[in-house]
Amino acid sequence: MTSEKSHLLCSMLFEQSDLPMVLLDTSGRIMDWNAAAERVLGFTRDEAAGQSALLVRRRGEQRRLDLLLKRIVQERRTAAFETTVTRRDGGTIPVELDFAPLENAEGRVTAVGVVLRDLTRRRELERRLAEQEKMVTLGRLAGGLSHHVNNILAAVSTQVEMALATGSPGAAEQALRLTAQSVDRLTHLTRNLLLFTAVEHRDPAARCRPAVALAALVEQMTGDLGRRGIVLDAVLADAPEVAMDAQNLQHLVHNLIVNAAEAIDGDGTIRVRLTVGGKGDAVVTVSDSGRGIAPRHVPHIFEPFWTSRGSIAGSPGSALGLGLTVSQSLAVAAGGTLRVAATGNTGTTLRLRLPGLPANTASDAAAAGDRD
Repeated sequence: MTSEKSHLLCSMLFEQSDLPMVLLDTSGRIMDWNAAAERVLGFTRDEAAGQSALLVRRRGEQRRLDLLLKRIVQERRTAAFETTVTRRDGGTIPVELDFAPLENAEGRVTAVGVVLRDLTRRRELERRLAEQEKMVTLGRLAGGLSHHVNNILAAVSTQVEMALATGSPGAAEQALRLTAQSVDRLTHLTRNLLLFTAVEHRDPAARCRPAVALAALVEQMTGDLGRRGIVLDAVLADAPEVAMDAQNLQHLVHNLIVNAAEAIDGDGTIRVRLTVGGKGDAVVTVSDSGRGIAPRHVPHIFEPFWTSRGSIAGSPGSALGLGLTVSQSLAVAAGGTLRVAATGNTGTTLRLRLPGLPANTASDAAAAGDRD
């Protein structure tokens, strides 16, 4: 095909395409655009010619476009990014801009072609999908919460009836003790629910020393676990401050320990380790000697009320509920992560990483507190 025919074919495709197409010079100024671009954006060819700001309107994106064009010309590569363009009537359109370098007969890049792909429909589908997923999550949350609360209330009712019916003070005392445990479970559940709905409103100035907060938690939980035949083995290094208040950190790790305890049938050991990561992070690992988690179940354990024994948590040996969901949300809100580090027939290890605060940040916060 001769260069004249090739040029004619390209011109026909440019003019007749239903997709908005723009021709830029190597400095990013508009040389031409097709009828589809006129129709979608509302500016005529003459109005667009020589302009450089019609493609992007967000602050800072013109510089991003300039750098992208420079790389396209220098490296002869295609590229794309998503932005929002403004029509002549003031309306906006979410678009993907696809860039491609255009070479002359000597192989030198002399222009850049741009195709605008309207993302309005895709964004609407994404919004609907997100809404649908949210409703599914809310449905699971409501179902799981109702199931959990009903189980606890049924246990409380049975235990109160036993206490009233028995003629033995010892039996009545035992029934009341079980009732108190059920109330504690309900309190823990409602605390998790409150945290689940309030994570995004956390105090940005919150901070604490992990070793101090976790030492108090370990002391509090050691006795209860010991009565179940579970040894709580904790080694806590002096890690840097983290962006989370002591109460939330204690609740986060408490959930991990409770989950570990539920995985242990009979006697066993839970190991809690607080170390300092390579980047100065505070790293907490909680390992149990329980039955482990099947690999196929690992991706689901942070879902609300999920359990390997059914879609609703609450069966014996299953205390996932909202605990791990809340713990992961608290970790992410503080800039950290919570992941399954290891699992198998000999138990499971969960690894919490929280970014350590720089020493000057911690001291500034302490000074501010003193001034208050």
